[in-house]
Formats: sequence, structure tokens, C-alpha cells
Amino acid sequence: MKRSKLWFPFVLIVMMAISFPSLSHTSCLLTVNHVASSLDCCIVPGDDITFSWAIVASCPGLTNWQVDFGDGNVSALLPLTTLTIHHSFAFAGTYQVNVFGVNSAGAYIMNNGNQIIVRTTTQCATSNCAFLAFEYENYNLCTASQTHFQNFSWIPHCVTSGPVYTWDFGDPASGPNNYATGDNPNHIFSSIGPFTVTLTVSVYINGVLCTQSVTHSVDPTYQLPYWIPVPLPPPSIIIDAHGRFACTGGPISITFTGDHTYYGSADVDLGNGNQIFWTDLSVPLTFSYPTAGTYVILLTFYPPGGNSECRYWNQTGVTVVDCTVNLPCTDCIGSFNPEPGKKYLVSSWVREDNAGPLVTNFTNPSLRLSFQDTTTMHNITTLSDIFPSGDIIDGWQRIEQEFIVPADAASINIKMNCAAGDCLFDDIRVFPFDGTMKSYVYDPISLKLVAELDERNYATLYEYDEEGKLIRVKKETERGIMTIKESRNHLSSK
Repeated sequence: MKRSKLWFPFVLIVMMAISFPSLSHTSCLLTVNHVASSLDCCIVPGDDITFSWAIVASCPGLTNWQVDFGDGNVSALLPLTTLTIHHSFAFAGTYQVNVFGVNSAGAYIMNNGNQIIVRTTTQCATSNCAFLAFEYENYNLCTASQTHFQNFSWIPHCVTSGPVYTWDFGDPASGPNNYATGDNPNHIFSSIGPFTVTLTVSVYINGVLCTQSVTHSVDPTYQLPYWIPVPLPPPSIIIDAHGRFACTGGPISITFTGDHTYYGSADVDLGNGNQIFWTDLSVPLTFSYPTAGTYVILLTFYPPGGNSECRYWNQTGVTVVDCTVNLPCTDCIGSFNPEPGKKYLVSSWVREDNAGPLVTNFTNPSLRLSFQDTTTMHNITTLSDIFPSGDIIDGWQRIEQEFIVPADAASINIKMNCAAGDCLFDDIRVFPFDGTMKSYVYDPISLKLVAELDERNYATLYEYDEEGKLIRVKKETERGIMTIKESRNHLSSK
């Protein structure tokens, strides 16, 4: 392989001690420079390299130069007028090159040097900019949440500016996170893959921009027994008690409606001291309760393979009554039953516990509405989460949203969500959009009316004195709670 001669620029400032006569300590200062004649700054055995040096501070008594090339070769004594020398290395390796100043007594009174890296022809044929390489790994056995990339690139010493590393993970679905900079980034992949990941380096060599890229096919499931994306699809379920309430001894079934790719089995705590292991989520789980009561059912889901380190939870509830007892019902008002195709309004008041005084909008609490069809009782429509808006009034903020019941809906579920911390929900209401609604709150002891909520879910508050007389009426408005009426009675004694 024919190579052009190289003139290597460097400024060597490291004082080195080698097997030469000891140095006399003086105030002399020596710099060694090399200048490349082309962008090819990768040295291979046999390359002709020209070194140059200069004195930047006077040194009395200096008579000669001598160069140790670090490969067992040492130059002859050179006159002071000689400020350059040529050398080539026979083998690849790292060499310490030192230039020494010699006085008339043969003592070394100054030196300076640096390392020269000589690489094989195969290595240098790869690139003029750098030699790029990276690896990746994922330690989390439950989720592929963080794939870590390790950069093992080599940058030649003749680079004058840089390097700047940029990463393209080949994952457009991850949005702006598809790109990163730096040596060793992490990335959350949006699906199983594989993905083509590209590492690009940008450097300046003698003022000229040089870029190079390397690509690898990356499988984020590498070394994982199974792969679960982030965020995890919820292990959704539907409970069917064959009516509004389940009967004692009657069948209750739970149907898994989540993605079977990520969930394979579940432990089911029935809330009455009994547990069932749900081995096949594709088959509905059927059970019953022998006694009446309200039960909270906790389900612990495991991924395929049953790894107990990777668990995800969901819960539901059921009310069980003794259906053999006939309860009298005279002039009973029918239960609220939304009509398919009609528009309704849902509202609620929410607050974030321990929220600071500077918080102007709650972001953690929300409501989620979902509808089930008339045949399979599976979810057919799930509305986007509804978050609070408007002013925070006395620590509470209102949720309000219009919605239309799907044509084939048989039931509606309202789920209260809290993204973080503790959230409080109050006055959850659903009523027809073209109707009005008022609700009333009574004191459980005195049975007096303490609040009246209008069609906008704003409250009128009533306060009483110790004798039970009304003394104050307050109104909840968008500007806060205001007193609209206050009265006091006083009887004077003579």
C-alpha cells in the first residue's frame, strides 16, 4: 500500500524520564511540533514522519539535539541548526518520542515528548476521521425501558476540534427522543424492533470538517426472556355479575380484555380470605360468594413464563346480596339509565392532596369514561382522560366534559385516576346535556341542609348557630366562595 509522507503537528508538553543520562534542571523550555500534510492522520508502519522542534526560552550551554523515538532507535547528536528529523516505525504500537537538548559536557538539559500511535493498515483503511464502535445492553428483566449504549470509538490524536457524537436510534415513533448526543446514551424503544441505530462522529482535522457513521441492527429484547413496552398496556378486565348486584351463591365472571402478549396468568384475591390462581387468561374466571357483602377483588398479573419479579396489578369490586329476600318497593324511582346516542355531561370536583399554594392547575387527577357493548360486554369505546380546568376554588378544581353514549353501549364505567400522590374526588355527577340537575347535602346528625349544588356543580353553603338557626349563606363562584347573606339574632336582658 503506497502512503503519502506525513508531517505530523503536535505540541508536546509532558516531561518524560527515560534511560538517558539525568537531566540538568534549567529554565529552558522546548516545544515539539508536527504538521500533517493531508487529512490522513492515521499512521501505519513505514510512514515517513517529520518531527520539528524549537526553543521558546533561551538555554545557555546548549550544543546539540538528540531524539529518542521510543522504538529502540536513537538519533545521532544533531547540530543546533537542525530542527527537523525524519523517522518511520516498523511495527504498530504506541511509542513515546522525546527530543533532548545536550550541552557541551554531554548532559541532557531539556526534553519534551508525546505518544505516537501507529496502527495497522487494516485499521487505517477504515476511516480518516475515527474508528467507530458501540455496544448495547438492557439489564431490566421486566421491561425494555432503558437500552444502554456504550461508545468504544477511537479518535486519532491529530483531531484539532471535537469529537461530537450524534445518535439516530431508527425509532421515529419515539418522537424527539429518537435522537441523542453524547458518548453513552440510553433510549426507550417504542416496540420490539429490530432497529437500525446509527452513530455519527464529527471532528475537525486541520480546520477541515470530517464526519463518519457506523450502523448496527439493535434488538431491544436482547438477553430479555420477554419484552414489555413502556408505558405498559393496562391489564384491563370486565366483571359480570349478571345484574347490578350479584346474588349469594350465584356465578360471577371476570374476563381479561388486555393484551395476552404481556400477561399470561394472575393471582386473584377475592377479598373474603380466599384466593384463586387464574392460569389461562383467555378463559373467563368464574366464582361465587356464599355470603352477602361488598368485596374488593385484587388481581396480580404475571407476564408469560410467570416471572414473579414482574408483577402488575388491577382491582375491581362487587356487591353481593341475598336474592332470596324480597325487599318491598313501593313507588320506587327507576335507576338512572343513559340512552345510546344521547349527549350527557359529566362533572366532578377534584384536588391534589398537599398541593402547594402556587399551583394553578391540577394535573394528576382525571376521569376516564368507557362503554361496554350489549353482547360481549367488552370495551367498545374509551374516551380520553378528562382533566380539571378553570380556577382552583378553596383548594378544589372542577372537571366538566360533554360526551355522547355510543349506539351499541350497554353500560358505562367511570374510573377515577390519580397519576401521582393522593387525589380527592367529590360530587361526581352525570346528567343529560339538555337537562338540569340539583343535588343536596344534609348533615348526618341534625339532618339540616348544609349544601345545595346547582346545574353547574357550584355549591350554595348553609351555616347554622348552636341553636340550629340559619346565620350565613355562602355561594361558590368562579372567583371563590362569597358570603351572600348573614344574619344574627340577639336578645338583650334588662
